[in-house]
Amino acid sequence: MNEDEWLSSTDPTTMLEFLRGKVSDRKLRLFAVGCVRRIWNLSQWNIAVLNGVVSRAAVESAERNADGLEDDSTLRMITNGTCLYHPAGCTIQFPAIDAARLTAVASSREAAVDLDRWEETEGEPNEMVLVREMRAQISVAQDIFGNPFRPVVFDPAWRSDTAVQLAKHIYEARDFSTMPILADALQDAGCDNDAILTHCRDANGVHVRGCWVHDEVLGKK
Repeated sequence: MNEDEWLSSTDPTTMLEFLRGKVSDRKLRLFAVGCVRRIWNLSQWNIAVLNGVVSRAAVESAERNADGLEDDSTLRMITNGTCLYHPAGCTIQFPAIDAARLTAVASSREAAVDLDRWEETEGEPNEMVLVREMRAQISVAQDIFGNPFRPVVFDPAWRSDTAVQLAKHIYEARDFSTMPILADALQDAGCDNDAILTHCRDANGVHVRGCWVHDEVLGKK
């Protein structure tokens, strides 16, 4: 894969395969979680696996585990009742790269077969919903992994107290509406990197936990 193919990709699984061995398990797990959180409220999700109770617990547990806040034994205990090939099951029951790929596929299919969503789109063919979900997953991938062909060298001096506190708030609360404020804080600290500032200020941008800018500010990998 080259840079043009990365930026114009129509298949998130191809992007993930390119990243095999190049990114951390944490980021791959958070990508999987980001995909599942997109379908959090779909009706198919809610009726699956104990009305979604186990499913949601599995996703939340996988997220905590990715950040080292929950050990593997606790993860296994919480997710014991989660179907292996349900999107929530995929996030935790496979090696990280495979979990990311399988979750992307399972989540897009979940969206495509969701009857309530299909009716809301006034008869939009299920295959079109699947394609749309795959495009959204690509945005999630680009938010988490950035552009691997143009890695950003992050100056530690940009990690001002204000920038770090803002990034922590965004990360923990998922308050992505404050991304432009983070850009201002980074700029005040001397950041002049267009990729960072543009990513923070893009009004149409997709942001999830594990966003490459948050991770740079917080020193996460």
